[in-house]
Amino acid sequence: LRRTAHRSVTEDCPQSVSEIGRLDVYPAGSPQAECLLSGQAIVASVAYGDLERWLRWDPVRLRRVEEYGIHSTMSVPLQARGTTLGAAVFTRFRRPDPFTHDDVLLAEEVSARAAVCIDNAR
Repeated sequence: LRRTAHRSVTEDCPQSVSEIGRLDVYPAGSPQAECLLSGQAIVASVAYGDLERWLRWDPVRLRRVEEYGIHSTMSVPLQARGTTLGAAVFTRFRRPDPFTHDDVLLAEEVSARAAVCIDNAR
């Protein structure tokens, strides 16, 4: 996947774990790969051990995740008109709470709207 955008609630932190324009490979079992394969949002958390498990394959990414204090991620497929365009990845680093079901519903709605806009712009 190629990183095309990044936005944080803070201006200076956390910086992106991956630079914009960089081509990233996500192994089978990673939240990003799983969301693209299943077509469903995937939530991963340090508390449940599933975030660190897939990060072990990339020591640089693991170091950045630890440095920025990221403890939960949510990967949501960007789908429009029957086509998967990519994935939106949301991270949580300030609040200690994991993502909730309501967070997933909101992310799915925002991602669905974004996917239609991206598809229309192609």
